[in-house]
Amino acid sequence: LMKQMGSDLESRKYKTFVWDTGTFLSDLALDAYLERRQLEKPSKQTLDPFEYREPNALLNRMHDHMKVYDIHIVVIYHAKAKYVVEMAAGKPVVDNDGNPKKIDSGELEVDGYKYSEGMSDLGLEFKLTKKVLNINDMPTTIYTPVAKVFRSNYGFKLLDMEIENPTYENINNRIEFTNLGK
Repeated sequence: LMKQMGSDLESRKYKTFVWDTGTFLSDLALDAYLERRQLEKPSKQTLDPFEYREPNALLNRMHDHMKVYDIHIVVIYHAKAKYVVEMAAGKPVVDNDGNPKKIDSGELEVDGYKYSEGMSDLGLEFKLTKKVLNINDMPTTIYTPVAKVFRSNYGFKLLDMEIENPTYENINNRIEFTNLGK
């Protein structure tokens, strides 16, 4: 995978790379490092927090490498529930073992390399909106893809903006249109 990507970058044959999914790529980096650690210690089942440093550095290098070649990179991540420490009277609620109790915040976060959001120029959350239209006196349900901007290095005006039919061209046009002050 890395050799092919390196070859494609060097050839400058492509202007955009899509990693689908970044969740899989992140898991692959973590699993590969865990396997190497298991060669030294076969009983090891999970990485310790400090051991994430090496797989995270690999993912950083992959992102940085794209910038060198002036390549657009689209990384698609799955979303997962975001958990936060439960608070009561301004203090964390703890379980029977004394650990902070976590609850679902009702928000979503990236399932994968958590630092990727900070490396991106634009963060989009995709969904389908449902519309019921009356066509020839028949109610007809139509679903339209929509991208909501949750992170933007192109200015605050784009935040929370919803873009219907979010193709690369439509997103790029919206960025340019918004930044021209129109």
